[in-house]
Amino acid sequence: MEDTKLLVCCFIACILLLCVNGENPYRVFTWNVTYGDVYPLGVRQQGILINGQFPGPHIDAVTNDNLVINVYNYLNESFLISWNGVRQWRNSWQDGALGTNCPIRPGKNFTFILQIPVPYPDPAGDFMVLAGDWYKRNHYVLRRFLDSGHNLPFPDGLIINGRGWNGYTFTVDSGRTYRFRVSNVGIATSINFRIQGVGMVICKESSISGNLLFIAELHSIYTLCAAVANCFTNSFVNGLLTN
Repeated sequence: MEDTKLLVCCFIACILLLCVNGENPYRVFTWNVTYGDVYPLGVRQQGILINGQFPGPHIDAVTNDNLVINVYNYLNESFLISWNGVRQWRNSWQDGALGTNCPIRPGKNFTFILQIPVPYPDPAGDFMVLAGDWYKRNHYVLRRFLDSGHNLPFPDGLIINGRGWNGYTFTVDSGRTYRFRVSNVGIATSINFRIQGVGMVICKESSISGNLLFIAELHSIYTLCAAVANCFTNSFVNGLLTN
């Protein structure tokens, strides 16, 4: 009799488990876009801040998370965010690239809805590298260069994660593999990327995973894995301007 009751309870528990329909989690963020002072090359300039930060906020997410990001534009001109490296499955109109997305008008807001895709095996650590050219002239002056039919001048410097000559530090351990998500966020200059004394493997280009490719330098927007074979006391992350 007791065995029969136990079997019935197990059967009911299995039925209940089959009826459970867990939804992918939704994570909601509000981003306020404003002007503010920035000092990437040691000179005070007007820059674009997100929630008062430069570079903008970091979002930690896992596979199948649905990100709802409500962006408010408090600038005096139109603004657009591009989601480099996020595959826009059936919603390419939210990619943020000019031509697929209309800019957010001053004083208006737009809500982006993104789903995080399935990644490869977790590395020992994950780093974002936002590298690009930087000008001490403001964007109004640069716009006049282009409007007059001229090319932009050579940039005043290269910044990595919002920092220039004073550098940016990534802390790693010897013998482990780390993932670096590298994006050229500049406006006019191509760059090469390398980590001194460390081999790298490209594991994704933009949002497309592909065959592993072993490289010494990087010349585009990629996600790569770097295996730290030895411990270097002074190993430099280099970005080289290649105009």
